[in-house]
Amino acid sequence: MTGGFALGAYMAGMKFDSHYCSDIVPYCQKLYALRFPDSIQLGDIIKIDTEDLRKLPGEWIISGGFPCQDISIAGKGEGINGKRSGLWFEYWRIISELRPRFAIMENVGALTFRGLDQVLGSLAEIGYNAEWQDIRASDVGAPHRRERIWIVAYPDEKRLQRENKSTEQNQERETKEYERRKIIRCSWWQTDPADLPETDSDKQHRQPGNVQMGRGRSQRDVKEGVNEKGNQWGFKSRVGRVAHGIPGRVDKLKGLGNSIVPQIAAILFERIKEIIEHKEVKE
Repeated sequence: MTGGFALGAYMAGMKFDSHYCSDIVPYCQKLYALRFPDSIQLGDIIKIDTEDLRKLPGEWIISGGFPCQDISIAGKGEGINGKRSGLWFEYWRIISELRPRFAIMENVGALTFRGLDQVLGSLAEIGYNAEWQDIRASDVGAPHRRERIWIVAYPDEKRLQRENKSTEQNQERETKEYERRKIIRCSWWQTDPADLPETDSDKQHRQPGNVQMGRGRSQRDVKEGVNEKGNQWGFKSRVGRVAHGIPGRVDKLKGLGNSIVPQIAAILFERIKEIIEHKEVKE
């Protein structure tokens, strides 16, 4: 990734005491460090040891996308257990060990039939509920489709409560942990599904949904990259990929291919920020 989640969080007005990131591509590491000089590089997710991270004060919010090559319809269809997309289980390990208040995941639309059940099942195994939604870049005004599944996970209150009562000896300590991790139940999506353009995966998997999608733009606006607020997305000229003797664009294109739309991430972080602030007011 090249900072789409971090940018989305900043766009939502969220601030962090510490900001960590994980990537193995040198170009992306350098670009991330340049754009977010306060970030701390953790390198390869497989090699991340969370022991020291667990000792840090405060609560975690973890966000990221895991490789889509084995999930995408453009790949060989090995699914989430493939060599690359199987890195989901390393992401799952980090969630399991750090126990974040929220975790955000992103992947291609084909995840709905090539691994979503395993993602949700593995989250449930460690006591996390999850909600998901199919959101496209064009839904927030971008001049391209880029259909993706977005998942937001959070601790299961009832399960944590049962665990709190597991032994009399640890009752007090675990109750405090439960209260610390407790979140407000919410429905992420409040938009009437009938108002949104339908896709096959929408029809099969859409959750009742609170994203204000971009609608009502003319075909000319879409072609010229104008969103519903009249803002230009400022995409590049139509020079194709690495043509015209510009080999240096390979790293950039790879980074863009692995990136997300920060405007979508911002919507999720805005909702998370509202939940956190509402909980703090109630307390």
